Amino acid sequence: IRKILASVLRTEPDRIDPKRTLSALGVDSLMAIEIKMKLELLGVGISVTQLLNRSSVASLAKTVLDTLGYGGDNQEDDTVNETAGLANDSGLPMPGSWLVNYAPRPLARLRMICFPYAGGGPGVYRRWSDQFAETVEIFAINLPGRGDRVDEGYLEAIGHAADAIIPELLPLLDRPFALFGHCMGAILMYEVAQRLQMINHPAAHIFASGCMAPHLYNSPLVHEQPDAEFLDVLRLISFSSTRALIEDGELRRSMFPLLRADFKAVVEYGGKFQMRPPLTAPITGLAADNDLFAAPKAMEAWGLYTSAYYELAQLPGDHYFVESDVASVTAIVRSRLAQHDASLFDIDATRLPSNINWRTQTPMSLGVVPLLPPALARPANTLNDISKKASSDGEKSDVTVFCFPSAFLTATEFTENFAQGTSDIGSITLQTIDWRGDGSAVSQSIETMVERAYQAVTGKMTSSTVFYGHCLGALVAYELARRLEREGLPVPVHLVMAGTVGPHLYVAPNAHQLSVDKLLELLDVIKYPYIKRLKADLTFRESRLDMIRADFEAMATYQHQLGEASGIPLTAISLRHDLWSYPLRTDTWQHHTSEFFDLQEWEGDHYACNHQPQRLVKLLETLA
Repeated sequence: IRKILASVLRTEPDRIDPKRTLSALGVDSLMAIEIKMKLELLGVGISVTQLLNRSSVASLAKTVLDTLGYGGDNQEDDTVNETAGLANDSGLPMPGSWLVNYAPRPLARLRMICFPYAGGGPGVYRRWSDQFAETVEIFAINLPGRGDRVDEGYLEAIGHAADAIIPELLPLLDRPFALFGHCMGAILMYEVAQRLQMINHPAAHIFASGCMAPHLYNSPLVHEQPDAEFLDVLRLISFSSTRALIEDGELRRSMFPLLRADFKAVVEYGGKFQMRPPLTAPITGLAADNDLFAAPKAMEAWGLYTSAYYELAQLPGDHYFVESDVASVTAIVRSRLAQHDASLFDIDATRLPSNINWRTQTPMSLGVVPLLPPALARPANTLNDISKKASSDGEKSDVTVFCFPSAFLTATEFTENFAQGTSDIGSITLQTIDWRGDGSAVSQSIETMVERAYQAVTGKMTSSTVFYGHCLGALVAYELARRLEREGLPVPVHLVMAGTVGPHLYVAPNAHQLSVDKLLELLDVIKYPYIKRLKADLTFRESRLDMIRADFEAMATYQHQLGEASGIPLTAISLRHDLWSYPLRTDTWQHHTSEFFDLQEWEGDHYACNHQPQRLVKLLETLA
C-alpha cells in the first residue's frame, strides 16, 4: 500500500507514515481515483469517499488482508494517528490544523504561504517544494470541512477564517515570507495580508492568481443551483475534481456541501466588501487567457491594492492553470522572489517561459465607487407623473419602449419572443433596436453598437420613450442614453436594465476565444434559448457562432469608468439564477442615476425576461 501511495504522490515509500490519513498526506479526489483503480487490481473495492475519509496506509492494508481472507489478530495496529505525517526534521513544531508543511526545510530563508481555491485542500500545493530550492519552505492552508478536518464543518465566512489563521502563522514570521492564493484562496490571502500588516508583519511579496480584485469579486449564485446544474458549472470552469465527481455519486454527496459552502462564503464576501488602505507589498497577478471566472481585465484592478508596484502575468489556459501549468506558475514566483533575495535561487531557476505575457498598465479606477448621497426620492418627471398629467388633460398616454436585445439574439428573434408571449401590450408600443444594422455578425465594439443605435433612434424620441435593455443590450442602451444626455438631445424618461451589473463593475471573460465545444457548454449553462438548435443544426451553428463570438468579444473589451451619474430614472431587474451575470450586485446600477432608482428581484435564469415577456410588459405598464 505504501508503494501504491508513493507512486501516486511521487515520493519515497519510507517517507509515508502508515498511520497518517491519506488526506493529510496530500491525496485529493483525482489521486484517490488512481489509488482506487490500483486497489481494484488487487481485488479490493473501496470508494473514493472512503479513501478520503480517514483512511491510512495501515487501515487500507488491513482492509486488503481482510478482503483477501488473510486477516488475523496479529496484524499491525491500524489506529490512525491524526498528528503524524511526512517525516519532520526541521526542528520547528508542526503547525496547527490550519497549516500543512509537506517538506520541512529548517534552513530556509523565506517562507511561502499558499492558499487553495474553493473546494481545494492543501494538496494543491503538495508538489510545490520540488519546484523551489532548499532556501524556500512551502506551507499550505488547510481549510475546515476537507481532508483530516472533515468533521469540523465548512467554511462559513472569509473574515472568520482569516482571524483563525493569524495565530498559527505568527510563529512562522521570524523570517521573510510571501503569500500566494488562487481564486477564493486569493481573497482569503488578501484578508490575512491586511491583518498581518496591521500588526506590523507585512509580506515581502503577494501573488494573486485566478481571482478578480476584491472590490470586483462577484459571483453568480452557483451554490443555490440544483445538483445537475451545479455539476455543469464545475465542468464548465474545468474544476479539477469534476471527473471524480461525475464518476462517484458518493463523492458528490460528500463534496457538494463543501463546495456550496465555499461558493456561498465568497458570494457573501463580495457583497460586503469595503476598501481599505493598500498593502505595502508588491503584487504579482497571474491570469489565464480563457479563465471563465476571473477575466484578465478583472485582475488588472489588483493594482489598487498595493502602494508598491503591480504587474500581471497572463498565461494560456483555463481557471485551474495553477494545477495544469505548475511549471510556469512556479517559475513566475521564483523570478519575483529572486528580486527580493537574489541568493535564493541559481540563475537558471529564475528564467521565465516564453508563453507569459506581462502587463503593467492597469486601469486604476476600474470599479471604484466614490461616496454617494443617501437614497434618492422619486423625482417629479417620472413616467408615473407623465401618465397622470396626460390623463388629467383627457389624453391617452402612449409609451414607446425601445428594446435593446440580449447578446446572441437578433432583433427579429427578440421581437418574435414578445409577439408569442404577449397578447395585449395595452398602450405600449414596442420597437426593437437592431444595432447590427443589417443583422450581420461582424465583430464590433460596444461603441460601434451605440453609434448604430444612435442612428436608429434619431428623430424618433418622444416625451414618453423608455429604454429597455437586457445583458449586452442594457450596456448599449445605457451608453446611448448617456450620449443623448451629453449632446442635449431628447432622452428616455426611464431606463429598465436587466441581466447585468452596473457598467462600472462589468467585466466579462474572453469567451470569444473558446473552442466550439466549450462555447456550446457555456451557452448551455447560461440557458441560451437556441442551444438545442445550435447543437443539432450544423448550418445554423456555423452562421450563429460568428455572431456569438462577436458579442462575447464586445462584452470582454467593454470598460466603463464611473463618473457623473445620469439624470434619468432607472429600474434594474435582478435574475436570481442568472449564471452569466451577478444577481447580488444588480443594485450597483443605483450609482448610475441621480434620480429615482428601483430594484426588481425576479427568480429565473439569465434569459428569464425573454421567457416572461408578459411580466416584463406589466412592469413597463406599471412605470407608464
